[in-house]
Amino acid sequence: MATNEEWERRLSAVERELADVRRLAAGAHEDAGDAKSTLRNHGRLINGWGEQI
Repeated sequence: MATNEEWERRLSAVERELADVRRLAAGAHEDAGDAKSTLRNHGRLINGWGEQI
């Protein structure tokens, strides 16, 4: 059976990994938002060209 020290060590490791996952998820969320904005702007540009033709 694991000792309290072992449980604390393992819990600390899980908390560090969770912090890393949260950082990665936040970055992915930001990247996805940037890509969505870029695609939306490209769509507006293309639609604007269509109206001029």
